[in-house]
Formats: sequence, C-alpha cells, structure tokens
Amino acid sequence: MSDPAREALGALVEQFSERSAFVRELVQNSLDAGAGRIELSVEQQGRRLRVSVTDDGEGMGRQTIERDLLTLFRSSKEDDQTKIGKFGVGFVSLFAVDPELVVVDTS
Repeated sequence: MSDPAREALGALVEQFSERSAFVRELVQNSLDAGAGRIELSVEQQGRRLRVSVTDDGEGMGRQTIERDLLTLFRSSKEDDQTKIGKFGVGFVSLFAVDPELVVVDTS
C-alpha cells in the first residue's frame, strides 16, 4: 500500500536535480535573512555526513518556522522582490538526501 504523504514528498524532492541542492537552498535562506556571515560545515561521522549551515541573519521565531518554513508552498518572503526564495519549497530539498535527522536552531 502506498503512503500519499511520502509520494507527494518524493514528487516535490524530485524537482531538485542534484541531491546536494539543499546546501544552495539553505545558503539562500541565510542571504534572505540578511546574513553577513555564513558558515558551511560538512563532517563525516562514520558512514554519516553532518551538514551544518550557520549564519548571523535575523533568525526566525517559532511561529515563522511552523507557519512558513515547515508548510509547503508558504513563505514569509513571497511578497518581497528583494528575496531569492519565495515559493515555499526550498526547505523540502533537504529530504532529497533522506536525512536521519533535521534540526532547525534559531535565535
């Protein structure tokens, strides 16, 4: 039996031709948040990779994370022509690499 949510997520993830596209999407989010400093860290831990993007951008409150970041096709940037991301699908690109864990930490 198929899982409709998994199928829908798979279809969305397929739009990202490169599995590593999530790094570009996270950096774009940092730029849209006004970051002047962005650090990308990739560490191999046994058979796992740990990827971290840290920036000094404006951060997000819990409401923004739950309402915009984690809701497909919704973005707090959709009416701002100065922002790169505004379609509400970039964060989904993380799932192209079938992560074991995704952590969003903001201040």
